[in-house]
Amino acid sequence: PLEDSAMMLIPASAVVAQGQLTGLFRVDADGIARFRLIRTGRRINDSVEVLSGLPDGSRYVPAPPPDMADGVRVEVAS
Repeated sequence: PLEDSAMMLIPASAVVAQGQLTGLFRVDADGIARFRLIRTGRRINDSVEVLSGLPDGSRYVPAPPPDMADGVRVEVAS
């Protein structure tokens, strides 16, 4: 190995399959959910490793409803 890298894990419920594409809904600064492609790796318990497509610190929808679409405004629940 050339360097140590941290593994990025997200809840498996955040991963959305659209046809043969795998992605998730990232939330932008304006609170709009955007479908973005990701490359996944191993599944560990209820989490999935993200290999690419999700920059550190990104906000995403952890459990999108089945009818969620690109461009929908979302609110952050506390």
